[in-house]
Amino acid sequence: MTIHNDTRGFAHVSTSYIRLYNESNNNLIAEYKLGQEFANESAVQVGSLVKNANEWEFHAVGAGYQLGLGDIVAGYQ
Repeated sequence: MTIHNDTRGFAHVSTSYIRLYNESNNNLIAEYKLGQEFANESAVQVGSLVKNANEWEFHAVGAGYQLGLGDIVAGYQ
């Protein structure tokens, strides 16, 4: 999750959260509500989706960065 064109950090965002649902049955897989622990960060890696055999797994990460979306994406190329 990133703040587009804003380097002030998540302290200036009143409500940030991610909810990940299973599309086939609409079950909630994971939910993360961002608190003040990343107040000075402009990007947060909440977790990673990993395919293990034929199953998708969500792995929590919880890492904050002072980077933009382009920087985050470039790290995976």
